[in-house]
Amino acid sequence: ANPNMKTEALLLWSGNKGVASDLFARVGSFKYETYFHKPCAAKQANIFVQVDGSDNVVDHTWLWHADHDDCSNKWPDSVSAVSCVSGNGLVVYGDRTIVYGLQS
Repeated sequence: ANPNMKTEALLLWSGNKGVASDLFARVGSFKYETYFHKPCAAKQANIFVQVDGSDNVVDHTWLWHADHDDCSNKWPDSVSAVSCVSGNGLVVYGDRTIVYGLQS
């Protein structure tokens, strides 16, 4: 992961007078592989969730940078969760946004 590289928000919500609940986002490294996911690759997110708007409610949100993984010392050239990069969990551009139950 490159700490100087800027990524788009994992979730971008634009609008006014809305409610978002039960949001979950995680950045980390895993050994499993799919067609869109290389094993044990360093991941990063500068912003997990971005809200662009006013008079919104965000409820029960878990924005997590993994503090463990299944890659360390198991694969050639493997990375660990500590080499993954995370920035801000929640960024709000607007007024009167209320947030309940934020774990970030």
